[in-house]
Amino acid sequence: LVLISIVTNAFVAHLLIFYQEYFLRSGVQPIWLGLGLALGSAVAFFTQLHAWRLPAMLGTRNGLIVATGAPGVLYLLMAVIDQPALAVVLFIVQWGVVQLAIPLFAGLFNAHLDESARATSLSLISGVVTVYIGVGGVVLGWLAEWSLSGMFAILGVVILAGTILVR
Repeated sequence: LVLISIVTNAFVAHLLIFYQEYFLRSGVQPIWLGLGLALGSAVAFFTQLHAWRLPAMLGTRNGLIVATGAPGVLYLLMAVIDQPALAVVLFIVQWGVVQLAIPLFAGLFNAHLDESARATSLSLISGVVTVYIGVGGVVLGWLAEWSLSGMFAILGVVILAGTILVR
């Protein structure tokens, strides 16, 4: 279950093509994709730099719930909000928040994986993420062709379900 949550959050960074379509459908000027990426990357830098504060304030379990669940909530909002200014804000926040879980999981892996199995375990996780992105990309592309809002809603529900199951 932890692996499902990890790969789902890792997948979010590969959804840039869907954000372009989201901006087009929301009436956002194309320049905002680049500006949004720059601002979102600044938010991601900040969230990764201060990720350790989340479990320090909320505890490891609750910190991970917030870190993995927030992208799901943001996708659900993206499914229903198409106002241009809010679309840009959601994109920037999403791009930054999705990076929050990365250092938290890295810390857990380093603390819980036996040193002799760490490299193999991390390689296995990387392989699963790669396969998931390959298969998931096709599924999400098909869903986006059907309905971009529907795809965001399904992605949000899957992320939130993974977060609840992982708790």
